[in-house]
Amino acid sequence: MTTIIWQKKKRAIHLIHFLFTVSLFLIALLLFLYSSEIKKTIQSTLIIAYKSLIPTLFPFMILSGVSMHVLCQSDEKKQCEPRNTKRLSHYLLLASAMVFGFPIGAKVVSDLYNENKITMEETNRYLPLLNQTSLPFVTLVVGHDFLSSSTLGLMLYTCMLLSAFIVFLYTREKRNDTILPKKPSVTRDFSLVSCIRNATQNMLYIVGFLVAFSIPTALAKACFGGVFSVLISMVLELSSGCCAIVEYFSSASLFRIPLLCFCISFGGFCVGAQSKMCIGEAPFSMREYYIRKFFQGIIAFCLGFFIQFLPIPK
Repeated sequence: MTTIIWQKKKRAIHLIHFLFTVSLFLIALLLFLYSSEIKKTIQSTLIIAYKSLIPTLFPFMILSGVSMHVLCQSDEKKQCEPRNTKRLSHYLLLASAMVFGFPIGAKVVSDLYNENKITMEETNRYLPLLNQTSLPFVTLVVGHDFLSSSTLGLMLYTCMLLSAFIVFLYTREKRNDTILPKKPSVTRDFSLVSCIRNATQNMLYIVGFLVAFSIPTALAKACFGGVFSVLISMVLELSSGCCAIVEYFSSASLFRIPLLCFCISFGGFCVGAQSKMCIGEAPFSMREYYIRKFFQGIIAFCLGFFIQFLPIPK
């Protein structure tokens, strides 16, 4: 009996290795056949990163590091204050993280957890709320560049925030009266150079993930085309998804604005991977994160049907 089971496992392992080898061969073949399309997609992705992402994200990554240091220093001077007391500095930090988007939101949640400001449950709850698409990207890139209307971009951003708060309020925190032992806080030597170094490292992660996720979106567009490639781009990467929606659906289409609302709110798996890299050792559930972001996208999709019938000034 044991011999039969071992033989079955051996066949299964051989089958997995064979399928893996065939998959690698097919991927290499596709990369060779559609190298020009992939090259164009990577170039456009790097241009978007150079023109919009780096100028809008990099300064505020440094600012978030400085703000976290100031917050922790103020807490050390007020050790007698209860842990659950929410001060104005906390709210300002959370609001700035939401406005300037991922991965600053994920980094702020990680730092708050590491400094014992929030619990593990609050980490899973705050991450989908704070890790939003940034206001400059939605208004300037999607609104001004893609749709030729910054006002429409601001309305898309409003739909994203409304859907995020709806999901946040619906998933209420579980009441727990038991006092959990606090984890030791992480001591860090603060300097402006360290903030710049961490911000540079995070930006390299972001650009690397953008390039990596732009390759399957380019392959989907080259191999399939049509709505299927648009859906794949939306699920995988934010900027490619928004660009694919604008290119495929005309301004008269009823699905253009709702799909943009979904894409901006969901963010794609690329945003989740960037957040996972930037959040470090702070424990959070990727499953809960994607579920909540998906429902946020569905709510934003429904809100998008209403805003497209509103009069939008140029």
